[in-house]
Amino acid sequence: MTINLRLVAFFFAVYFLALIAMIPLSWLRHFFDPALQAAGIRVEQLDGSLWSGEARLQAPHIPSLQLDWQAQPLYLLTLRLPYQWQLSNTALELTGRVTVKPSGVRLDDVSGYIDDVAFADIASTYGADIQGRLRLSDVDVSASWRAQPGDLDGEFSWSGGAVSVPFGSRREQFEVPQMQGLLASDDNGWQADIRAMDNTSLINARLSQEGLGSLSVKRALAERLNLPIPAGRETLFEISQQVL
Repeated sequence: MTINLRLVAFFFAVYFLALIAMIPLSWLRHFFDPALQAAGIRVEQLDGSLWSGEARLQAPHIPSLQLDWQAQPLYLLTLRLPYQWQLSNTALELTGRVTVKPSGVRLDDVSGYIDDVAFADIASTYGADIQGRLRLSDVDVSASWRAQPGDLDGEFSWSGGAVSVPFGSRREQFEVPQMQGLLASDDNGWQADIRAMDNTSLINARLSQEGLGSLSVKRALAERLNLPIPAGRETLFEISQQVL
């Protein structure tokens, strides 16, 4: 009988990884704590293993987060490891699936909501105040380990609400309309098309494969905010910046 040594080595590797994944995360915490702390994330509570567990996380500018995960270890035989996960706090609730592969990472079926409270601290650094709720529906996104954009697909919506921003010595308040958006990708990178509920284009955003981000704001958005603007072209302004 001929023994395929590569196949034997592969199964031993999978078995070894399975044993590691069953080790309580509290034993491994000192390996990943420095990287999390460098990103400003503090682990307040940790239970379970790499296969399944839960953690309480504290990240900058947002309320404490509860993270739960459950792996599907049989997929290791195909050199990938999917996790079902749920992330929640008082201002958001998101669920989905993340798959770790040799080539990169992929998020699938990300759905849920993020309330304005989650943006409050970030908005306040610019002197702004935002009210509303962002909803995600079946968002799929992938990227390589070198942060190169992969596939992107899904839908999102903004409930609309009041936005207050500083203008010199005074504050101006605007009523942002309800909006809907489509996420997509092509050979050039990622794109987001944000429209009013009557399908009028308001904002277009893109991220190229080379990491160049661009934003195009349409005149129709200013009109819906009742901003006094002179007659002109359909695009109000465009900006681009290297982001990756």
